[in-house]
Amino acid sequence: MWRISEMTSARALEVLPSLYQAFLGYAILFVFVGLALLFLRKAATNEVGPGYWALAYFLHGAGFLAWTGTVTSRLWDFYLLGDLLHLAGFVLLVCGIYRFAGFRFRRWNLYALGAFVLGWFCSIVLLQRQFPGAFLFSSALRAVLLLWSGRMILRLTPSESLEGRRLAGWGLTAWGVSALGLPVLLAFRAAYPLAVGLLVGLQMLVALGMVILVVDRMRLLAEAIATHAGRLEGLLPICAFCKRIRAGDESWHSVEEYIRDRSDADFTHGVCPDCMEKYYPGISALSPTE
Repeated sequence: MWRISEMTSARALEVLPSLYQAFLGYAILFVFVGLALLFLRKAATNEVGPGYWALAYFLHGAGFLAWTGTVTSRLWDFYLLGDLLHLAGFVLLVCGIYRFAGFRFRRWNLYALGAFVLGWFCSIVLLQRQFPGAFLFSSALRAVLLLWSGRMILRLTPSESLEGRRLAGWGLTAWGVSALGLPVLLAFRAAYPLAVGLLVGLQMLVALGMVILVVDRMRLLAEAIATHAGRLEGLLPICAFCKRIRAGDESWHSVEEYIRDRSDADFTHGVCPDCMEKYYPGISALSPTE
């Protein structure tokens, strides 16, 4: 594995031309995914998660654009810029998942963010001196974020989109494990495209899983509203003599009419045994007994 300080961007593009050209395609792909998540945010106005996720994918796209080597002429600069943009994308992705899971930001979140940024900064400082160890530490920081996010998604209540939870949660888990294995894959120059393609594919899988999460939550909400609309609740003012019910406009309605107009229920009439004996004693006496 080479030291970043010993290479120029021209040398990097000479060694890995296809990979650096692919980064531009990845940048465009992430921008379109971010746009799709923005539309999801407009459709699911009650959900705050998609807004964070859209910004996260935009930043990932910007990071890949920086890694094309066209933004700056020095390899160290484009690596640092791309990694910084990806770092911000990871943080926003986790923030969106955290809020989607129903948690509110607390003071300890700021402390955790500060520790994460400090760890990343230390890995950058050590990168030119101890590249393998620093790169492994940087990858481990990402893995911790992703594995923690996957755990949050998988711990959502069972009623909240089973398939979406599985796809997003296990996708984040696999992404975190792959981030840990990235330094091993990058030890082999021929495996670079495979390693990057694997991570990009997992990010697309996670994005799809989060879309399903939001769609399923909207579906469950619509079903709950429909169920609530078909159920009568609260105190009903009913006449103590004729049993008619008073509506909001001060009009009075029979029990059948009131319930039929305000729910999905309907009525079919019969005669209970007590009323049969009271009002039709002759017929009641002819009824077979046990």
